[in-house]
Amino acid sequence: MQRNAFEVEVWDFTPFLRPAKFAKYLPPDPTGFQHYRTFATKSDAISALSELSPRCLVFCMVHYGYESYAIYRTISKRKLPYCVLGYSVPAWDVPKDGSTISRFKNITLDKLLSYSFRLIPFKWLGVKPATMMLALGGTFPLAQFTVGSRTEFIRSHYFDYDVYLEQTQKRIETDKSMGVFLDNYLPFHPDALDENDPIIPPEEYYPLLRRFLDHIERNYGVRIVIAAHPRSNYEKHQGCFGERPVIRGKTAELVMQAGFVILHSSASIAFAVLFRKPLIFVTTDRLRQGRTGIAIGSLIDFLAATFSKKPINLNSTFEIDWATELMIDAGAYKRYITQYIKEEGSGDTPVWQVFANHLKNGHSVGE
Repeated sequence: MQRNAFEVEVWDFTPFLRPAKFAKYLPPDPTGFQHYRTFATKSDAISALSELSPRCLVFCMVHYGYESYAIYRTISKRKLPYCVLGYSVPAWDVPKDGSTISRFKNITLDKLLSYSFRLIPFKWLGVKPATMMLALGGTFPLAQFTVGSRTEFIRSHYFDYDVYLEQTQKRIETDKSMGVFLDNYLPFHPDALDENDPIIPPEEYYPLLRRFLDHIERNYGVRIVIAAHPRSNYEKHQGCFGERPVIRGKTAELVMQAGFVILHSSASIAFAVLFRKPLIFVTTDRLRQGRTGIAIGSLIDFLAATFSKKPINLNSTFEIDWATELMIDAGAYKRYITQYIKEEGSGDTPVWQVFANHLKNGHSVGE
């Protein structure tokens, strides 16, 4: 955006929207952006928003809900043009886990309040529809967003496609004996910062995973490299994967080089699909049990079925048909790209350049 002559500031509302997370979690790659601001309180954020000129576009990446209502309401009262981000992900399409009774047992006051709030049309609460939406990939439920009949839709591809295009400019040979595991950082993921209630305990998860990786390396003459989750900090958790290389920040490059990919439900599956790599899905008993709001087991099953595969349960004795696991359903890969990454026939202009071009053509801002 700066290269297109736009002035940009990044405002971080995490301190008051997610105070527990802000207090406990330190990203492994903190931003060095000069115009980055954090806001300690909601009143500080509202005050700053109230001072913005109507010629300033707010790109609101805070999801609309009870906790963020004051943000959206202030934007609306000030008549600030604003854009929301929508993107297509498989999680939108996964059937809900469990029965209505079981979900009711797990409900909390906060969840009930949030759910009830979302039943009220946002316009009734004084929130105006977004001026525009940057819509990436295929389709997604518009009811999740503050959009209306006059919202402009700027279509483009998912962010990972830009990274994919960059990688295709490199000369990287495929090593069929090398596999990549797409790490989800499940036991320590910042979405579940309660150390007493992790998604899956590390003392259970990593031994299961190591046992599986040991098995395929020993029996199929391959080696596995770990593509660490971008929010991971394995410097603090040494030895989780044994002696295997753990590399953060080079997932696309590793997938491009690999002969096959092992994963749960990583968003980086986009790279494996774009580079046409065989997919081996793995799950566990605990992940299949699921947790309210973190239905990872169901997502793994859904993704595997999408590619005509069945997840390998790490709690079981392994019966692996290696030839079948390395097969690729070309039709499934094409459908995934069209549904979640890039509409058929769309161009290759980078996402943010598409957005900048839209603004430079005089749309919305300052009207």
